Amino acid sequence: MSQLRLATRAGVSPRHVSFIESGRSDPGREVIIRIGRALELSLRDQNELLAVAGFAPLHPPRRLDDQSMSAVRDVFEFLLERHEPNSAVVIDRSWNVIMRNRAHVATMRLFAPDSRSAEGEPANLVEEVFDPASLRPAIANFDLVANLLHDRLRQMATSGPRRPDLNALLERIASFGPIPVRPAQADLPRLSLLMPIVFRRGEMRMSVFSTTTSFTAPLDATAQELQLETFFPADPESEALLRRLSSSRQG
Repeated sequence: MSQLRLATRAGVSPRHVSFIESGRSDPGREVIIRIGRALELSLRDQNELLAVAGFAPLHPPRRLDDQSMSAVRDVFEFLLERHEPNSAVVIDRSWNVIMRNRAHVATMRLFAPDSRSAEGEPANLVEEVFDPASLRPAIANFDLVANLLHDRLRQMATSGPRRPDLNALLERIASFGPIPVRPAQADLPRLSLLMPIVFRRGEMRMSVFSTTTSFTAPLDATAQELQLETFFPADPESEALLRRLSSSRQG
């Protein structure tokens, strides 16, 4: 972004922006806030920008279990429950699972019984996909899923402000072994807008696709970074299996 465009969007003079970049001027708190918003930085990155300049954060992050976050937590609990019998989780910016519904635990117990999520313990959604001790052996189309997910992570890690958390996640993924060769386009079925993940363990098979939901206009750094990852059956057989799992839990 040019200095002129940034100055126009931030409502400050181009001369002032030039002096800030060259170190000839120290911006005030209000100017930093304007610049952060003009650059469309996340609330977390706006906080870091203020911290570098010696100011207190504008949107201090809070834990989801904080009393002040009860309304946000209630919304997620409502959505997780209403998504039954399909799997759903709440993840943070680093793909750590913060909340999950019963269907997610049941799905993990079926296809990755030795995983931490199968016992409802803290886990990272991406790591579970790549971990040979978790979901990896149960993903029938792992070569495709792994490449698509790895590409997405790399793009997220390099397209904006520095993301040491995602770079560390990419390193942990690499520690599980090399990523399979990307399938040739000719070997793939005709792709739709919704790419399914196919789980298989013994005679059990489940095909699902996922969608991601986030808050549209959050005023809190924590709420802005939380996402609801929901999974839907991709065929009637998978839908029937999910309903059987739900019935067995209720029984």
